[in-house]
Amino acid sequence: MKNPMITFKSPYSDETVTVYLQSRNYPSGNVRIDLIDARDHCPYMSVTVNIDGLDENEVAIKNYSENEGILDVLVDEGIVKSPHRYVNSGFVRIPICELC
Repeated sequence: MKNPMITFKSPYSDETVTVYLQSRNYPSGNVRIDLIDARDHCPYMSVTVNIDGLDENEVAIKNYSENEGILDVLVDEGIVKSPHRYVNSGFVRIPICELC
């Protein structure tokens, strides 16, 4: 996975934030993607959730609660493809995307 810098409007405030991606794996082997603040290098947001049943090149995007809208940013920036399926989890539908 590429490690680009991306800039977007923060869901937490009216400011624009620049972040870079940090990719690693959950203990299950699924891909985990975190956004790291480019200014102070502190974690900004985890954009994936760990669920069962993912293929090797798939990620489950946390596009709800404080992460609402991050899916559009990831698709627009070419990090993931548009969701090709959804998984229900509790009260939310989690988009499943292929990595670009």
